[in-house]
Amino acid sequence: FLPFCAIQALRLGAMPGASDAVDGTPSVFVYFGSQTGKAEAFAEELGEEASKHGIQATVVDLDEFSPSTFASHRAVVLLVSNTGDGEPTDNSRQFHRWMMDPKTPSDALAGMPFAVFGLGDKTYLHFNRMGQQIDDGLERLGGRRVYPRGVGDDSVDIVADFEAWKSAGFWTALGKELGAGISTASQDRNDSIAAEPGIFLAAPGVQLPEELHSGRAADTLGRFYFQASRVRVARKEELRQRPCIAEGSSTVQVEVDVSGSPELAAYAAAGTLEVLPENCEADVVQILLLLGLEGSDLDRQVGSKPLSEGAAEDAKRPFPMPCSLRDALARYCDLRSAPSRRMLAGLGPSLSDNAARGRVDRLLADPVALKIVQDETVGFTQFEFWSALLGDAGVRLDAAAFLLHCPRQRPRPYTIASSPRVVPDRIHICASLLAVPSQQAVLDQALRELETRGVLPTGCPVPARGKRFGLCSQWLCERVQAGDTVLACVRSSSFRLVEEDVPLVLVGAGAGVAPFRAFWSELALRRRTSPVALIFGCRREDEDWIYRSEMLQAAGLEGAEAAQGESIDRSRPLANLYTAFSRPAATELGVEGKYVQDVLREQATEIRAQLAGNAVLYICGASRMGEGVLTALGEVLEGGKAAVQEMRDTGRIIMELWGEAPPASGHLGALLATSAASGAGGEAAAAAPAAKLR
Repeated sequence: FLPFCAIQALRLGAMPGASDAVDGTPSVFVYFGSQTGKAEAFAEELGEEASKHGIQATVVDLDEFSPSTFASHRAVVLLVSNTGDGEPTDNSRQFHRWMMDPKTPSDALAGMPFAVFGLGDKTYLHFNRMGQQIDDGLERLGGRRVYPRGVGDDSVDIVADFEAWKSAGFWTALGKELGAGISTASQDRNDSIAAEPGIFLAAPGVQLPEELHSGRAADTLGRFYFQASRVRVARKEELRQRPCIAEGSSTVQVEVDVSGSPELAAYAAAGTLEVLPENCEADVVQILLLLGLEGSDLDRQVGSKPLSEGAAEDAKRPFPMPCSLRDALARYCDLRSAPSRRMLAGLGPSLSDNAARGRVDRLLADPVALKIVQDETVGFTQFEFWSALLGDAGVRLDAAAFLLHCPRQRPRPYTIASSPRVVPDRIHICASLLAVPSQQAVLDQALRELETRGVLPTGCPVPARGKRFGLCSQWLCERVQAGDTVLACVRSSSFRLVEEDVPLVLVGAGAGVAPFRAFWSELALRRRTSPVALIFGCRREDEDWIYRSEMLQAAGLEGAEAAQGESIDRSRPLANLYTAFSRPAATELGVEGKYVQDVLREQATEIRAQLAGNAVLYICGASRMGEGVLTALGEVLEGGKAAVQEMRDTGRIIMELWGEAPPASGHLGALLATSAASGAGGEAAAAAPAAKLR
């Protein structure tokens, strides 16, 4: 087994040759194809667990794929995601082309043992396509499947799916194939060994020279930092009639100038723009306290140092350097997340206090405690966790080690609300402020349980939480201003306007109407005969009806008509406009609230007629809304659920959905029940699903 230092060395470009073995231990190479970091995290988890099963594991980015090296492996495990339209992730395209190439010999992988776990989201049409294609492709090239393909669904609980796949016999099957057994020596090895930090914090006033070699990204999320474009915010506009940020009521349109970026200027209407959020100043200042630094230190430079002489040109770096400590903490570190196992293993040995190091070691050895720390309902931030663990001992975290091992900030995807045919040099996105439950009681319960398990000191301080908001949505709604520079990248999307002249039904609630704004903008430039209907929902007509004037103009309606959803000119971008207000104004006595799915039922005859033939239905909004629309559609269409499924299978239902905040209880309760049943040594997952919050 490669200890953490070797896994980290691979990320930083200092690993030995791909086929090297250590001490003759049975070996497996774990490859990942990842876009947002989930597949990479799962691959690292397998790499860390392998030693307990007497197996040496090497974790490899598919971006490093080489046909000859891959074919030389004793055995391989692949963890692969795909994009929303079913295409391979950026780092797995080369591997996918090789595997699908008819010229690749059919015996290229003759007899090679393999296993595959695919990651996806069932709300998309091409769910888990890459997992299935790669599982079939490896077998077609002569590989031998030693364990059934795993399927992870991010629309429910992808971590639970991964744990279930492993626990059903993965290690037993792989160990039997490799002739491995439980290795006592491996189990006794300290997982907390850390690599020498590959970065450093320069002295105050020292200006580091620009590096001759930009290097490469050390991980999947780091790749975004190196490849994304820096673009200027041209304009920002509040879209709600009565916004109140303090109460979590704000929806903004942010326009970025892409005239200087050919990659971004080639965007498609209703495509996907990924933007990198920035941590708020309060979060950065809190971390400075833990690092023993002051506000003036934010201007100090952060630089990189290769792990070996002569390695600078090809060195892998966690983020672009040199940069200021301010940028490193605000842009590249995920300060709102709990520490990962990888961070704990890397940062623990640098702690100067023996008691604190011991608590980290106990946490790493206690799967239940680790899952409590990382549970999304608890929602530990970096400051909350480390301030509780360090207590009042005056211990400070090493700044370079923290920057190296802190989880990376991930870009957030937003559906584009503009068309390049209308605004060729601008991309518009729409963001609603997301309120997150404080979970104060859940946090208190978690802290007490971690104290009981010896992970936190007795009587550790309990952080006081106020109202919380999603990091990126708060950044966009509250802090971003015209003239600011942001990191952004355009991604492919299955949510695109069809070229055929067929009837369209568009269903969106709240900010879910954003892609339909791009649609009706582009439809105004097309010559069409088929009608387009929009069903839009929000809370109140006079409060959060975003894009109201543009919507009415596209339909040629006045407000009173729109509220009743009257049918009008079929040649306009919107031939029909139906609205659903879930919280009508108090003055509207006798008016009951309704949702977009209620409109589907009310307008069943009209909707059924429009969806006949080759019509396409688009749905955009929260997952719960999407489920409600599909249920109502099953009641409206002749053929019921079977007709809905047929539309999905043939690509005539296209959805872009996102998850809601996690419930106030549930996950932690189950964990504590597991804790009570199994004790400190109980087997449990060492990671928790990431909250799908923007």
